[in-house]
Amino acid sequence: MNKMRDDYIINRFTIALMGVYEKNGHLYSRVWEGTEVFTVKLSPIEILEISLIYYGSSLEGAIKAAKAAIGNFDMPPIKISGTEGIYWFPSKAPTMEDCIWFSVNHIKEIVPAGISNSTVILEFDHKINVNNRMTVLKTRQSRAQNLKNIFETREDPTLTYTYDPNKGTNTSPIHFVQNEDGVIEIKKDGDG
Repeated sequence: MNKMRDDYIINRFTIALMGVYEKNGHLYSRVWEGTEVFTVKLSPIEILEISLIYYGSSLEGAIKAAKAAIGNFDMPPIKISGTEGIYWFPSKAPTMEDCIWFSVNHIKEIVPAGISNSTVILEFDHKINVNNRMTVLKTRQSRAQNLKNIFETREDPTLTYTYDPNKGTNTSPIHFVQNEDGVIEIKKDGDG
């Protein structure tokens, strides 16, 4: 039996999201999270908007940021939360009711399933059939991974610092890395 929820926030365990019409004629969302699959009484766009607001953005802002980072592509991937590493891409135009959203982190493989169809193999052995060619989906997946790499590089809090207490002597300097947890000694030059 499919579980029904009233609301939902995308998290790092959310794998995919797609629109489904329920008996009442309303567009709801089928959500894959970990090993579970359930229905939420919101459309995929509503879940995306609510989740983006929760993490401090908006769908419009996420799309603008993606286009600024990777280029002015139609149907760009979006960053839902950089700190959580949540990056998603649509199977087709997000305004289309049969658009499926995928987390770039949870895709194992995309394989052809006919001339214009593909099967997306996800973590926890979930499989979703999509009415798109494999090459189209792989391109969208690649753009999402590229967006993730760009933003993670920009947001990396690590700062490398070299301290040389004996400047002007024959003693090797000490290299440190400062991160969120404090300062950690790496090694002296010449240490193995």
